[in-house]
Amino acid sequence: MKTIKMLSAACAVVFAFTALSASAATAHEWRWEGLPLTKAEKVVEIGARYEFADAGARITFECTVEQKGTVGPGAAGQITSFKVSECRTIEGCEASQTPTLEAVNLPWNTELVTFESGLGNTITTKGAEWKWTCKILGSNWTEHCTIAPTMNVTNLSFDVEEAYKNEPVIDCFALGSFHVKASGVLKSEPHAYKLSVK
Repeated sequence: MKTIKMLSAACAVVFAFTALSASAATAHEWRWEGLPLTKAEKVVEIGARYEFADAGARITFECTVEQKGTVGPGAAGQITSFKVSECRTIEGCEASQTPTLEAVNLPWNTELVTFESGLGNTITTKGAEWKWTCKILGSNWTEHCTIAPTMNVTNLSFDVEEAYKNEPVIDCFALGSFHVKASGVLKSEPHAYKLSVK
C-alpha cells in the first residue's frame, strides 16, 4: 500500500511537471483577430529604423529597413527578407559614400519569449548577423556584427510594435562594440487582419 501511495505521488509530480512544461512552451503565441494562428502567416514590418553608434570610434549611421517573414503557429516566426531602402551618416562615415546594411544568413528563426523587460521576440538562428560598410579615412570598412538581444513586442490597435528599449550593445569584428537602436511596426500581409501577441 505504501508503495502504491509513493508511486501515485511520483506520478502526480511527473504529471504536474509535464503540464508546467507544456504551458511554459505555449505561454506565448501569435494571433489574428484574437485567435491563435494554426499555420504560418505572412507579415511585413514597416517604418523600421536601425541606428548603429560607437561613441569611441565616433561612427553613427542609421538605415530604414523593410522586413518580411512569417509568424505562427504558436510562438514561432521567421524573417525571410531584409530590404534596406535608405542609409545615412550621422557621424564618422564619409559623405562621399552612403553606408550600407544587410542581414547575413537569412532566413532567421524567431520566437516569442518572456524576458526582463516583458514580452519579447528573439532571433534563435545561430550565425545570424548584420553586415555593414562605411567609408572611413578614405577606405571602405566592412563590419560583421552579432545580432542584438531580444526586442520588446507591444500590441497596438491592429498591429504589433517591436523595439529595442535599452539600446543594447552588439559586438562587431573590426571596430569593437556598437549600441543599436531599432523599432518598427509588424503588420499582417495583406493588411486585412488584426495581428497581436499573447
